[in-house]
Amino acid sequence: MFPSGSRTFIERPAPRAPQRDRGSSTISTSCWTSRSRRVSTSEKILRRPVVLYSADNRHMTEISSEPVSGSAPLLDRDLVFLDFEMSGGDRDRHDIIEIGAVRSRLPDLAVIDQLSVKVAPRSTHGANQESLRIAGYSVKEWKTAVPIDEGLRRLQAFAPGGLMVGWATYNDLLFLHAATTRSGIEGLSGDVYIEVQDWAQARLHYPKSPGLQRVADQLKIVRDQEHSAIEDALVTYEVFRMLWRHGPDELDGVLPTLDWNSYASFAGPISMGDDDDRARRLELARYAVTETSLDALLALRNRYSRD
Repeated sequence: MFPSGSRTFIERPAPRAPQRDRGSSTISTSCWTSRSRRVSTSEKILRRPVVLYSADNRHMTEISSEPVSGSAPLLDRDLVFLDFEMSGGDRDRHDIIEIGAVRSRLPDLAVIDQLSVKVAPRSTHGANQESLRIAGYSVKEWKTAVPIDEGLRRLQAFAPGGLMVGWATYNDLLFLHAATTRSGIEGLSGDVYIEVQDWAQARLHYPKSPGLQRVADQLKIVRDQEHSAIEDALVTYEVFRMLWRHGPDELDGVLPTLDWNSYASFAGPISMGDDDDRARRLELARYAVTETSLDALLALRNRYSRD
């Protein structure tokens, strides 16, 4: 999936990197008991004072430092790393054709579960052929694809109570808005998400919004496949892990030492002290986007397309 002006695929230089070992987690399309709900205002409140970005122009707004009794602090919820593949770039004409999601939790960021679902497009007439090629679409590969409403229900069952995390997430959410409207399924978008692209831009000192593959190459994150929704969700998860594991100054020192064999050194659950955990949560909260209305997402798309 290639959001306009944000995600550009770059071929990895030779030699071919070794395959990753992500442990024993398996791809799952089984449905859990669905209990999706919209995020309440109280659930956006963190344990400590933080600032959250507003989606229109990154205007920062102070929020309360204490959670409402009984509510789950934002970053104590499971993280759901989400990515879609689409049949083109027009959310009204084109369709979500693949859903990929990874569920994890701070602070150790072990994989709890994965979801990979191929979705049948309404039609391939009028689809962007380059988008189909990039997604690996073929009638044979999509033989067991499910209708979009079933795909969305599987996602709904996979992600109850979770906090959405993504790369150029506004684009995925625009297609999610369109798909849920057509399917009559509510409660999937939520009211807040974490934008990893902005966090990576700040940490890696990019003047403009970087593409996912560019950042993955810089961090020497290995792909198991060239392109798919689950693979992009996993690569986003791996970028997040690197940013979470290393503080800003530490990461600057680590970057020059990375090579394509570094992945093995950073595999497995992450362990850190309370001070580092607290500092990282305060930093991460700056990249929580709290406006997910259609107008806000369209404004974000327009801003990113100018980067």
